[in-house]
Amino acid sequence: MISVTIKLIKMQIIDNQNKLDNFILNLQSETVIGFDTEFVREQTYWPDLCLIQIATQNDQFIVDIKSKLNFDCLWDIIQNPKIEKLIHSCKQDIEAIYYLSGRVITPIFDTQMAAMFCGFKDSISYAQLVKEILDIDLDKDLQYSDWSERPLNMKKCEYAINDVKYLRTIYLYLQKKLSFGEKKNWLYEEMAILSRPPSIISKNLESKEELLKKDFSEKDVIDRLRELRENIAVLSNIPRKRILSDTNINTLLEQKPNDLAYLKNILSENKYVLEDKYLNKIIEVITKKPIENNNINKPINSKLSKQQKSIVSELNKILKNISEEHKICTHLIANQSDLKNLVRNNHKNIKFLKGWRYNLFGKLAFEISSKSDHKPD
Repeated sequence: MISVTIKLIKMQIIDNQNKLDNFILNLQSETVIGFDTEFVREQTYWPDLCLIQIATQNDQFIVDIKSKLNFDCLWDIIQNPKIEKLIHSCKQDIEAIYYLSGRVITPIFDTQMAAMFCGFKDSISYAQLVKEILDIDLDKDLQYSDWSERPLNMKKCEYAINDVKYLRTIYLYLQKKLSFGEKKNWLYEEMAILSRPPSIISKNLESKEELLKKDFSEKDVIDRLRELRENIAVLSNIPRKRILSDTNINTLLEQKPNDLAYLKNILSENKYVLEDKYLNKIIEVITKKPIENNNINKPINSKLSKQQKSIVSELNKILKNISEEHKICTHLIANQSDLKNLVRNNHKNIKFLKGWRYNLFGKLAFEISSKSDHKPD
C-alpha cells in the first residue's frame, strides 16, 4: 500500500465538436493516458459504446459518444503509437471501440494483467486494486447503470471518471514492481497480443449467405451448435443466449429435431424468433453425420485416468512453486483445462506451450507429461 495525494481536478464533458477538437489537440503531447469506456450490452452481442473516459496527469475528460460528432480524430489518438493507454481489463473496451470505429486500441498497458504479474489475485477488479494499493474505497453502486440515457447525469459521470482517476498512480506502482527481471518483457508480450482485432472477428463469417453454406460436419454436434449460435449472434448483433440458450442446445441434442415444425415447437418459448433459413441450418448441423475418422478437431474430454490425475497433481505443485517464486498469479501461467489437455495429449491451443510461459513452466510440464505417456496405469 502506498500513500498518495490526489489532486482535485475538474472533470470536463466533451459533447460538441469544438470541445472535442481542442481536447484532441491537447492530447497530442501526452505519452500516457488513463482510458476506460462505458457501454450497454443487454440487448446486443456487441457493446453499444456510450462514454469514453480519459485522464491525463492534469485533466479528466468524459467524451459523450452519443453526441453526433466526427470522432475520427479521437480514433486516431486511440491508435497513436506514442500514447500508451492505461486500461483495467481491456477486452470489452477493445471490442466496444473496434465495433464502432474499426480501430484497435494500441499500445495498451492493462493494469489487471500487470497486477497478476506482480502477484495479485486472478482477475483482480479495479476497485480491489485501488483499495489494496491506495487504500481508497470506490463506490460501485452505479456499475450497472444505463449509460445510454441522455441528458448525461452528473452523478453517473463522477462515478465513471473514478474508473480512470487512479490508473496513472497504479501504473507507476506496478511499473516499479516490474522493473526487475524478465516479467516486464513477459507482460509486454501479452500486451502485443491484446493490441490486435478482437479474435471473434476472425472466427466468424461476414454474411448470412456464407454462414448458410458453411459445412460444420468436421465437428462434434455440440461444437457445431455452439459455433453456429456464435455466428448468428455476431451477424444479427443479438446476445448468443437469446439465439439459443445452453438449455436449448441440450434439448436439441436430446431430441434431435429433423423438421421445421418440431424445431419451432422446441424453441417456442424463446423471445427471439430465428428466421426459417437459420432454423433449417440448425436441423442440418444436428442431423448431418460427421466426417468419418476425423479426430483432428474433436475435443478430448474423456475422464482422466488415475495416472493422469496424478500427473496433473504433480504439475499443479510445480506450478504453485513457480508462481510463488516469481510472484505471478498461477492462472496467468496455466489453467486447469490446459493441464488436463496436456496429459490427454491434446496440445492444441495450450498457452503454456509457447512464448514466455513455455520457458517458465511449459517445457518442464511437457517433459513430465511425455515421460509418463508410456507407463502403465
